[in-house]
Amino acid sequence: MSDSVHQIKSYWRYYWRAKTIYQIHSPFLFRYLTTTRDASKLYYDFQEFDDRRRLLELDQRSVRDEDPGAGSHKSPKELTVGHIAKTALSSRKKCEWLYRTVLFLEPESTIELGASLGLSTLYLAGACPNGHVYSLEGRPTIARVAQHIADVSSCNNITIVPGLFEDTLVPLLGELKQLDFVILDGNHRYDPTMKYAQQILKDHKPTVMLVDDIYWSKEMTKAWEELKNRPEFNVAIDFYDYGILFYRPEIEKRIDIAYIDYYKKFWKFGLWN
Repeated sequence: MSDSVHQIKSYWRYYWRAKTIYQIHSPFLFRYLTTTRDASKLYYDFQEFDDRRRLLELDQRSVRDEDPGAGSHKSPKELTVGHIAKTALSSRKKCEWLYRTVLFLEPESTIELGASLGLSTLYLAGACPNGHVYSLEGRPTIARVAQHIADVSSCNNITIVPGLFEDTLVPLLGELKQLDFVILDGNHRYDPTMKYAQQILKDHKPTVMLVDDIYWSKEMTKAWEELKNRPEFNVAIDFYDYGILFYRPEIEKRIDIAYIDYYKKFWKFGLWN
């Protein structure tokens, strides 16, 4: 089965399984989802980060795509920064959701596997000025762009870690006394994703883990299914494009849901539910 067929089938399974906010009964989930999915909540940082996105999209500098992961099956060897910004950066909606999620969680220490150009890193750091974000990027020329973005931003709590994850992740984990939030977005294959996740969970006990592109391929779906059933987590939320895992001590019974914005299932609204 091709990746595109897998994605289409997976979406329909997700869609019919997904719940809207009107079907959420867990107090924690209701509070988290109403806080983070409300697009009407805007913050001053968003203007700065939107301006940075536009500058990146206009940037015609050439960078070499030495992607060691599976982000694209047919990437050209030479790309412009602008091309990457337009095709590979997380959407504005997702970045703003990340910002609100960090505001909600208040993590002291975050690891992001897959900095890309460093735009999502700004949202992570901007939302937690008293915490620190460590963003790993395996492509040297792209890591340098991410470092520049961090340097010229208003955020002073970012560390860009260039180099292959196989070389940089374990030393970084050894330096950290605490790890609260992990984002897996640097490789779209089963074996590396599970290897990085297992290493992190062996060395630390993060209470939140975000897994990106969980239906990118059958391999990523397999990784998501295995991670969400690990004993370190007891809450799993599937947003289709990505999934997020929590450990919440107050929740006794494991929760595993797919979530969709209510307007995409209008018949589940209010009295129609």
